[in-house]
Parts: sequence; C-alpha cells; structure tokens
Amino acid sequence: MPSGAGLFPLPIGLISDLLAIPEPDRQRFAKIGIVIGFETAVNLNGNAVSVMLDEHDPWRQLVADPGLAEDSVEETLRSNWASRFVTI
Repeated sequence: MPSGAGLFPLPIGLISDLLAIPEPDRQRFAKIGIVIGFETAVNLNGNAVSVMLDEHDPWRQLVADPGLAEDSVEETLRSNWASRFVTI
C-alpha cells in the first residue's frame, strides 16, 4: 500500500521495519503506544469537558441541536489538542 493510502496512512515499509525489531522491544513499543493513545484520549476528553463547562454557549447549542455533535468533536480535536500545551 503506498504512503497516504487507506484509513490510517503509514510510510511505506514502516510495518516491516517494526516487525524486524526483536520481540521484547516490539512489546515495549506496543505498550508505549497503548499508554500514549490512552493519555491522548483522556486529555482530549478532559479538554472538551473543560471547554463545555467554562463556555456555556457551546454546551447550550449542543443540547439544543444534538446534530452538532460531530462538528463539536471535530472542533475540539482541532482546537484543544494535547500537545499544544507542551512547551519545548
């Protein structure tokens, strides 16, 4: 599959490169990936709830029109991504 194709595009050869890593290291990478995914989900959900509690208008709009849920999630992901708050 060329890079950029499919639901989750990966660079060509990434999977084969990961499979070439010794088993114990692959397991560590998988565990790190699970933790990172969990932390990201927790932070994004926490940020979304925080915005809804701090700014009542978006919550009222969402309650009045549940059809806005998809756009609300998309906007939350766009504007409140967790790494935005990290300073290097």
